Amino acid sequence: MGAIAAVAIIVACILVFRQLGGSTEEPAEEAGVVTMICRDCGEVFKITYKDMGLEEHPDLDALQEKATGMACPKCGKKNTVVSVRCPRCGKPFAPPTDTSQIRDFKCPHCKKSPWKR
Repeated sequence: MGAIAAVAIIVACILVFRQLGGSTEEPAEEAGVVTMICRDCGEVFKITYKDMGLEEHPDLDALQEKATGMACPKCGKKNTVVSVRCPRCGKPFAPPTDTSQIRDFKCPHCKKSPWKR
């Protein structure tokens, strides 16, 4: 039951990020490719929908469900999530797991709010 709650929180974070101006969308030249990040070691890696066993245009719930628990190619731990790209610096980061942190969250790279322009 805890895994379902974790997936629900991550999906909620991504939806709120999109509403506030963040993006989980990849550039058009990378259609069908998802940028993932490991919460343990910080490794950023790309994987195709096909390699995830997903259809060409999966919905966000299906994408998060497949992404949660994938093994990191660097450390092997199963603590990966779909990354969010900062609209300010363009670098990917892992969204906070606690939805109460979203408004005060700062990009770990540029240290600025990803949604305040």
